[in-house]
Amino acid sequence: MSAIEVWLTERTGMSGDDLRSRQGLFTSGDLDSFDLVELVALLETSLGRRIPAIDLVPRNFDSLEKIEAYCAKAQVG
Repeated sequence: MSAIEVWLTERTGMSGDDLRSRQGLFTSGDLDSFDLVELVALLETSLGRRIPAIDLVPRNFDSLEKIEAYCAKAQVG
């Protein structure tokens, strides 16, 4: 399990398939704006770079799939 999955499991109580299939982590209320700040800090540490302010919107991080896609794109770019 990745550090992101561990963090999401701790915050939402979901894991495995439930977490992977969950869409709308922010829009459903599973996570809030305070969680976004913590998530971004974790991602910046993992990526070794800052996340641009323009990218700091919940829709970029609203599911595990979107978070993983963002990280993959950030590592390439």
